[in-house]
Order: sequence, then C-alpha cells, then structure tokens
Amino acid sequence: MNRRNLVWLIVAAFAIWPIVVKLTTDRWPTPENSLDFAGGVRLLYEMDQQDAIVKGLTTDGQKQQALQQTKDTFLFRLRDFDLSELSVRTIGNTSLVVEAPGTEQIDAVLDKVGHAQVISFRILDDDASSEPNGCFHFRRDRQCQRVGRPVLEHKDFVYWNTRSQQDTDKPGSYVVVLRVAQQSLEKWKSVTKQYYHQRLAICLDEEITTAPVIEAEDIGADAEITGYQTASNAQDIANLLKAGPLVVSFNLVDQKIVSPTLGAASFHRARILIPAAVAAISLLLFLAYSNRKHLVYMIFVCQLVQASAIYLLAWRGYLTLNLLSVCALVILSGVSVDGLILICEEFERQMREEKGLTPRTTSQILTLALAKERWIIVAANLMSLTTVMPLYFLKGGVQSLVVTMAVGTLLAVLTTLMLAPNILRSDWIMDGIRRASRVAPHLKLRFNLFAMNKTFLTIYLTAFLASLVLIATTGFLKGIDFVSGAEITITSDRGLDMDLLTSKANEFLGRRCSVRHLSSGGFEPGGPQTYVFQVPGAELQLNTATAFVQSLQSVVPGSLRLAGVSSLGAAVTGMTRQSTIYVMMAGLGLLAILLLWQYQPIVAAAIWLALIGDTVITVGSISLFNIPLSLPIVSALLTVAGYSVYDSIVVARHVSMDVRALGHNDEQFNRCLESLSRRLILTVTTTALAALMIAIFCQDLLRDFGIVMTTGAVFGMMSTAAIVVRGLKSVNSGVSTRAVPRAIATTGS
Repeated sequence: MNRRNLVWLIVAAFAIWPIVVKLTTDRWPTPENSLDFAGGVRLLYEMDQQDAIVKGLTTDGQKQQALQQTKDTFLFRLRDFDLSELSVRTIGNTSLVVEAPGTEQIDAVLDKVGHAQVISFRILDDDASSEPNGCFHFRRDRQCQRVGRPVLEHKDFVYWNTRSQQDTDKPGSYVVVLRVAQQSLEKWKSVTKQYYHQRLAICLDEEITTAPVIEAEDIGADAEITGYQTASNAQDIANLLKAGPLVVSFNLVDQKIVSPTLGAASFHRARILIPAAVAAISLLLFLAYSNRKHLVYMIFVCQLVQASAIYLLAWRGYLTLNLLSVCALVILSGVSVDGLILICEEFERQMREEKGLTPRTTSQILTLALAKERWIIVAANLMSLTTVMPLYFLKGGVQSLVVTMAVGTLLAVLTTLMLAPNILRSDWIMDGIRRASRVAPHLKLRFNLFAMNKTFLTIYLTAFLASLVLIATTGFLKGIDFVSGAEITITSDRGLDMDLLTSKANEFLGRRCSVRHLSSGGFEPGGPQTYVFQVPGAELQLNTATAFVQSLQSVVPGSLRLAGVSSLGAAVTGMTRQSTIYVMMAGLGLLAILLLWQYQPIVAAAIWLALIGDTVITVGSISLFNIPLSLPIVSALLTVAGYSVYDSIVVARHVSMDVRALGHNDEQFNRCLESLSRRLILTVTTTALAALMIAIFCQDLLRDFGIVMTTGAVFGMMSTAAIVVRGLKSVNSGVSTRAVPRAIATTGS
C-alpha cells in the first residue's frame, strides 16, 4: 500500500469511527462533559457546632479560619480526580459546598472527601534498614528508614493553619508553618523536650513526608519546618500535611445533582449557530477559491480529521468539554484553517507564475510551497503556546483549556504539514488544479497592506485609547469566581426555564448572576426542584431575597418558596490568584526571550506592543459590555493573547523570508504584504465568524466569550497590520539572519 492510499484510509477511519462505535455498542460515543454541559454532584457540609466548642473555635474569625483550612483539605483529598470544574466554596462561617462534574462519581467523591490519611509523628532512626517491620519509605524514594512507635497521633494531636512562606532568617529559603491547637500544646511541648536534637518523621499512612530535626526544647504553638529551597517544594509539603484529620468535624447535610451551568436554550442555540457559521465559512472559502475549488476540498477533509480526532479524545476522557475548552476550540478552528490557507496561498501564487503545468511541475510547486511555509507554521504555533502553557500548572478548568489548546495545536500542525500535502498530491486533486480556470476568483481580497497602514493604525490607536479610558473610569465587574457574594435558594413544584430565571435575576438584582438547578434525582418537569442563585459582590438581606422571589412568581408558573439566603465565598482564592500571576509572568518572560532570540529588537518590540494592545482592547470590550470577570473570560483573554502572537509571527516571518529572497526594496516589500492581505482577511473571518454569531444570538456566558473572541480576532489582525508591519518596514529586512535558516530562505518565491 502506497502512502497516498494509506492517507485516504486514515481519513476514512476518522470519518466512520463513530458509526462503528454505534454499531458495536448500540450507542453513540458521548464525550466526557463538565458542569457547564452535563452537570454533576453538589455536596453541602455543615460544621459540627459541638465539636467546634470542644476544639475552642468560639469566635467567627476562628471558625472562618477553620473553614478555609477545611476547604484546602477537601481540595487536596480530591486531587486524584480528573475534575476540570471542581469547585469548593465557603458559605457563611460554618458551611462548605463541593461541586464536581459527573453524576456517576458521587460515591467516589463522597469517599474521597470523607477519607483522611492517617498522620503520625515518629522518631526516625537514621540507620537504613531492609527489615519490613517498623520500616517506612520516604515519599518519592524507595529508601527504607526504621521508625519508632508514634509519639504523636492524629487522635491526640491537632494542628491547623498549615502554610508555606519565606524564611525570614535565610533569604531565598522557604519554611512550612503549622499551628498547634491549644488542646494539643502540652503534649507537643513534652515531645519536643524529650526528643530534642532528634529527627521527627511526619508520616502519612506508612510513608514519610518529611523528617526535620527538633532544634528547640520548647518550639511553641507555631512550628516551622525549614530547609526548602523552592516555594513549590514547601507548598507541596504543606498540602500533604493538610491531608490529615480536619480541624473540626463537618457533617454532610445535603447531597444533590446539579444541572449544567448553561441553560438548555443557550446550549441548543449554540449547537445550531456553530454549524451555521461553518456553512458561512464554507461559502467564503468557495468564493475566495472559486477558480481552484479542489483546495477547498482539501481544507474540508483536514478539518474533518481534526474535529473527529478531538471528538475521539474527548470521548476517551483525555479532553473535558467545558466552556473553557470550547473557548479554545473556537480560536483553534481559525488557526488550523490559517495554516492550510498559508499553504494554499503560496501554492496558488506559484501556480499563477508558472507558464505550463504538468504533473511534475505541479508537484514541484507544492514541494516549494511546503518548504517555505513549514517552519512559519511551526514557529507561529509554538510561540503562541508559550503564552498559555505555564498555566497548565494551575488546577481546575484553566488546566483543561491549556490541554485543549496544546492538543488542538498539535493536531492542526500535523494535519497541515503531513495530511494536507498528501491529499494535495492525490491524482484527482492535481488533475482538478491543472484543469482549473486561470480567471480570477469571485473574491480577490487583495489590497496594499502598507498603503493602508495609517488607516489601520488610526483605528487601532483610537480603540486602544478608548479602552484605556473605559478601564480607568468604568473598570470591570468581578464575577463569582473572584469575589464573595450571596446565595439565594428557592424551591418550585415544577421545572423552570433556566434562561428566564437568569435574565430575571440579572434584571432584579442588578448583577450578573449564575443559576444552579439542583435535584435529589433527575430533573423531571413535574417533580419538586431546587434552584440556587449565586450573586457576586452582594450582601443580600432576607427582605431583598423575598422581594426577588415575589417578582419571579409573577413571571413563572407554579409555586415558589424561598428556602434560604447565605453568604458565599470566592472560588479563586488569593493563593490561586498569586499562582496565576506567577505563571503568566513566566509565560510572557519566555515569550520575550524567544522573540529577542529570533527577531531584531524593533520587530520583537512591535510584536510585544501588538500583544499588549490586543489585551487592553479586549479588556476594554469586557468593560464596555459589562462582562463579569470569570475564569472562562480570563481563559478567553489567554487564547486571544495566543492568537495575537500567532498572527504577528506568521506575518513577520513570512515578510522576512520573502524580502531576504527577493531583495530589500519597497516594491518587493509591498508585493509581499499584498500577497498576505488575502490570508489576513480569510483568517480573521473564519476565526471571528462563529464567535460573532454566538455573541449576537446567545446569552450569558456564551455571549460573553463570543464578544471576547470576536474582539480579539478582529483587533489581533488589525494590530498586525498597524504595528507589526510598521516595525518590519522600519528595519527593511524585518527579521535578523538568526530568524531565517538559509536553506529555507532560498526556497521562497
């Protein structure tokens, strides 16, 4: 079997595998979904008040601190779950709510939340031993250490407020601090006095977490474990110590199924609009390549394979479909088409210049086009990922976004550089291209990009300054992910329209609210149902909540009852925000290093300015449309940043290679930009069209990220035309010799 037949066999396999699954299992493959699309489980825990009194937790401050410690412990106990939408929130000073996707995991979630690893403190014998009795292993090390009987156990030793921080005595080092509870302080002092200068092994089950030396006879209530060289190592140990018993007992008081975040109407509307956008994009491509329709066929086949591969990965559980991953897929759809358009544009340009077409010359032209575009596509995709890849080390839904972008980018590169060339070399496509008319396509979409630079720059600077004014004067709302708020719980004797409930809550309460639909078993319209409204940045009184329920009663059927009003803590805490800032700075720093290594300082600075400008304008659109800042919106901003870098790199590298190959004069520079103008229009249209339709016709979260995606795509193209092109012009050749391998530069047009 030759390579071309193998390629078509692979295409056929990706096209029919869902049908094969249906025939063999009698059910269509269903991807693993999240709370956004499939719902999950909601557990409500209440602090045991009697145990709180016994533990000395009498003030609101002490209870709140214990609540935060328990929240961290729950998150750590659930660390082995692949739950991209896992959420643990505080309610008031005495309650915790856990939300996790996947109703089939209820028992497993309950088991993990209720399981505390046995923690013990033992004196360590430094002599290694191979004897199995009384011998524990260090974490991440198979070395066996002999330990004595426990001198402290979780039953009689209670500690809390475990945290990592910088060592004030040794700059650059970090310590782990744990506070011994008052009822365990005397026992703690006796142990430190008796075993002074010996190593105290802190063990989880039968594994040694750490073994510090007791350096004082009376350490006090705040014990420090020193000697960690990095903040991550110290935090890792602090997290492990939280896996032990809770500071205070919590009782499970409610267990319910939670509905999808998105209302059914919004979800079904989006499922209709996205195919409509695909049809519009298809029409655009056919008009742009009306003289060479076989190039469009190739694009369709590659997109089919990519979509099928992503669906397969989601079905097998390697990708989780939530709002963040959908956000990434919207941008990736445009980026993947762009790589194919780059090959098509270069292939068509060289075909126009060729006088006589034979099978040999057509194949040679394809080889030249691929040689020129290959490293442009690879470099642009890799650099765009540097802005988001560090966020993989954060937990939660953001991690699923990074995984989706990395997998989607890899698939786009593979299909563009491996699948597309073999499809183009197929006899039926080659024959169709050679027989194609040489007349111009219906949509030329070519213009002098540099001649319009001042126009683009004026529009872009106007939008940039307007965004700065909006951000400075209006600011932006923080959603329930980032600020505390209130939670209103109502019950109804029947199922209600979630989109209607959300719109009425936004109108009455004056804030962007989210609604959860809870049930003890299913969401049958005729049964009693519970609805929870989460209101960010609000402290609601009982009379306000009562008036809200009365306003709802006038527009919805059935009987409503106010079940409760309580305060709600933020899902993203200070530690998470700090970690986010650190990893974002790491990504931007890596991007700066790569740009300076690849490009002259002026071009690197132009790409950086375009990235900053696109981010500011997109944040300005968030302020203009009063969009609450939430994790999906932050993730949308990150994908916009990746798209901005991608677009800038494509143009910068393309212009550099053409100018070096053809000469450093204005005519060649303008010709190169004119050949790229068509690609710019096609890419921004394919990227923004689906997002724009979602922004216009959908509501709430889908509308929000549709606006962000559309703004980012349009102004990402404009920043390239306004800023990056001017930077390239200022250095004439655009890119330093380090950026363009000589063997590639000579294969250009």
